[in-house]
Amino acid sequence: MPRTEAAATKLAAKPTTRASANRRDRAWRFSLPLPLRYRVTRESEWRCGEIENVSSSGVFFHSQNIMEPGTVLEMCWKMPISNGGRAVEVVCWGIVVRQAYDVTTSGLIPCAAKIVHFRWGCK
Repeated sequence: MPRTEAAATKLAAKPTTRASANRRDRAWRFSLPLPLRYRVTRESEWRCGEIENVSSSGVFFHSQNIMEPGTVLEMCWKMPISNGGRAVEVVCWGIVVRQAYDVTTSGLIPCAAKIVHFRWGCK
């Protein structure tokens, strides 16, 4: 098991607390409607989703399938550059912290994941 995957799996075993919406120390969220590729750790199949917003601590996205809290994910997307340059690829590992069970009009399911590690460049 790669070190990053092991760390994410270890963190998934710890309970997480949800930050209050009015706390000052909550990470800034940026609305970035971007396509997302993700997969559950140890699965080979990548799935497609849509990012709604992202912060330094997590990603809120719409997924194709239901994932229980504690599920460890690998996620990949292209981050746009404001100066007109090429998009930067981001790959990160995260833990699902909540999942809404209502399906949106697009047929996708809202999901939030805490980021535990990231690097530039997708595989």
